[in-house]
Order: sequence, then C-alpha cells, then structure tokens
Amino acid sequence: MMQDRAIELISRGVGAMHRASGERWALVIPASTHGSLGDAAMTIVARDQLREAGHKVCLLADDTWPALSGFDAYVPADDYLFHGGRRTFLELMWRTRGIGTVALVGADILDGIYNPNSVLRRLKIVAALARRGSPATILGSSFNAAPNPVCVAALAALPRQVTLKARDPVSRERMASRLGRPIDLVADLAFLCPVEPGTDSPAHRFIAAERAEGRRIVALTANFSLAHKVEGFEAAHVPLAKALIGAGHSIVMVPHDTRRNDSDEAVLRRVAEALEPEERSRIHVIAPDFPGRVKAVLAASDISVTSRMHAAILAMGTGVPAYCFDYQGKFEGLFTLLGLTGEDLLHAPEALVADPEGTARRVLAKLAERDRLSAHIAARLPEIRALSRANFRAGTAPTSTAVPPAAVAA
Repeated sequence: MMQDRAIELISRGVGAMHRASGERWALVIPASTHGSLGDAAMTIVARDQLREAGHKVCLLADDTWPALSGFDAYVPADDYLFHGGRRTFLELMWRTRGIGTVALVGADILDGIYNPNSVLRRLKIVAALARRGSPATILGSSFNAAPNPVCVAALAALPRQVTLKARDPVSRERMASRLGRPIDLVADLAFLCPVEPGTDSPAHRFIAAERAEGRRIVALTANFSLAHKVEGFEAAHVPLAKALIGAGHSIVMVPHDTRRNDSDEAVLRRVAEALEPEERSRIHVIAPDFPGRVKAVLAASDISVTSRMHAAILAMGTGVPAYCFDYQGKFEGLFTLLGLTGEDLLHAPEALVADPEGTARRVLAKLAERDRLSAHIAARLPEIRALSRANFRAGTAPTSTAVPPAAVAA
C-alpha cells in the first residue's frame, strides 16, 4: 500500500510538472486488444471522440493489430491484465504518469461473466488514475442479470469521481440496483463507427452482381462461442442458408471475432462448405479486418442475421434491420433502446436449432418488411447517436494537461 501511495504521489507530481506543454493526454483502456471487430469499433470511436475534445490519445495495448492503428501512443499492458502482480501494476502507473483523462470501454466485460480477473485489474487502473486526479469514465457497458459478485463489489467501491455509463436501459437498471451509485444512460459507442468507403471491394462487387440478378442480400454472422455452447447451433446454419438461397436471395458472410483458431470465420466457412456448389456461388465471405469496412458491407445488405451484437449494431447503425440470436442477456436492452421489442427480431439460439427452416421463414417475412423496419430504425438513429456521444459528457471533459508522446509511450 505504501508503494502504491508513493507511485500515486510521484506520478501526480510529474504530471503537474509537464502541464506547461499544453498537450492533453487521454488513456483508452479497451475491452479487448485483438480480434473483436465490435471492441475495435468502440475503441476507435473513443479515440476519435477524445481527439475532438482536444486530447492526444494513448491506447493501453500494443500496436500490433492493424484495426487499432492510428493512436498517438501505445502502452502494452498484457503482462498486468492477464497475469497481475504489484511490479507490473506499478510499471503501468509510472508509464501512464502523464495521463490527464482515462476512459475504460465497458462493452460487455464489466459484469465479469467472461474474465473477472481481467476486469478487476482494469478497474484497479481506473481507480488509481482517478485517485491521482484524472477524470475517469467507464464508457457504455451492458450488464448481465447475474453478474460476478466480486466485480460488483469492485465497481461499487470505485472512487465516487469515476463516472459509470450503461449502454441500454435494462443494463442501467441492473447496474443502479446492484452498485448503489448514479449510472448515466448512453448508447453503444459503435453507433458512431464511421463507414469506410470501398465500393470496389470484392464484397461490393459480389453484392452488385447479385442485385443485378434481382436477388436481395442477407448478411450472416455466426458466433463461434454459441457454436461451442449450444449443440447443433453451427449445423443449423446450413439449412438456414439453403432456405434463404432457395428463396432467391444471396448471402454475405460476415465474421466478427477472430480471437480463436476456431473463429466466426471458421464456422462460416464450414457452413459454406456444407452447401451445394450452386448454393456456394451465391455466398461471399468477407475478411474480418476493419470495422468501417465491415459496416460498409452491412450497409449494402438488406438484412443482417446475427448472433453477434456488434454486427447488429453496425448494421442497424446504417438503418439495416437485424434478426438476432440472443446471448448473455445483451440484446434485450439494445432492442428496448431502438424501440424494436415488439418486432419479433430477437430469438434464443435454441430456436434456430429447433427449427432452422421456420427461422428462415421468419427472416424472409422480416425481409419483406425491410423498408418499414429500416424507416423505423432510421427515425431512432439521431437520438441513439446523441446518446452514444453522451459517453463523453462530464466524465471525460478535457480538464488537464500532461507529458509529450515520447514520455507516455516510453
């Protein structure tokens, strides 16, 4: 404890010494650092919003994933986040001594369902920076109905100057009831993810050719985690795809997460290989590279069928309706926020397993209502985007200055 306090006092003093530089530095702590396009989209938006507020932005990660290029500085933190330890924590405190503002991308990790130890270490960083005087915000997060109790205790114990934000009303209610502190309602950061132009990409050429034959485009994403947890989930995508193609439509397969060898892309390619050659000619698998490029492909589609929440958000952020398979209780609040709870667009993954042909019929019914659904979503988007920008009100205002890039990244 004495060492922690010493580092806090020293880093606060060093930061104060450098305020004459006139540079404001913000630290973004991502939910994950490699492989998830949704996490990349949120992290990129956080960077861009903080820059608009006058900051230079440092990412608490290395610079090896191209999707997260373009930050002003990087501080690798895997040694601490995955293994912990006082020495690596104190090193992080020293290397971020010039940070004036800190923002943790809450995403879906905050409730501790996936990796509670990693969450606790992120919260320790946020708490330490807040105590030394840095404005600190936990950006829009979802929250499970049965969160990890240790993570709940750590969240409740955060310094009162840390601002917490929930990305949907259901999560806000869950957080407020369990944490006993104010929770701001916002929307997911990925609603602000920019669309990267790329109309001459292989995916866009495929879409144009299929449309020229009068076929509509279904964007299909399969969650490898659900494929491991729900028996028959992967296999059920085969008759689903067959039925959609048989109805005269084409499919763009959209991988979202590549953090494991048996990734979303691997699942989708196995589904494609199980189809007949003529059916496979109506499918194109895109590269899971940059969120803006993926969003451009989703924007060119007619409907998204997905078991990944951020594939749904990237699609609906362009007005394209999404037919979703729920997991971890994350979609309920999103659909409430968009006013879509009565539209029969949200189903359990077991429903696909039980009746893939019936699921295809429901997707086709929603495809027939595409214009109405798209108009409804488009009418909600200005309010949703305003809520997304509200992630950066109050908690992350540019209020302090700090050290130059070389010192932050050293």
